[in-house]
Amino acid sequence: MVVLYFTSAEDSNLRGTGFDTGAILQRFRDGGAIVIDTSLRDEGAAGMALSIPGDGHPTAMASELRAAILKNYLEQNMPPVPASGLR
Repeated sequence: MVVLYFTSAEDSNLRGTGFDTGAILQRFRDGGAIVIDTSLRDEGAAGMALSIPGDGHPTAMASELRAAILKNYLEQNMPPVPASGLR
């Protein structure tokens, strides 16, 4: 399992749960998941519009950047799938 992790400005939804983001991500890793940080902090700091104003959902640009991060990770870390085995 691959988990794409991206944070909001503040992980306030976790208050009062007894968990923090780091503990949750570690549980995923302990369970065998691959956690990939797709927070786009540098892009956000550079002024890129990563969320739709007043809505909070990611922009198309943010989705494309996250897809590229996942694609690059898979290309660099996963064995190729033989084309002859696919039908």
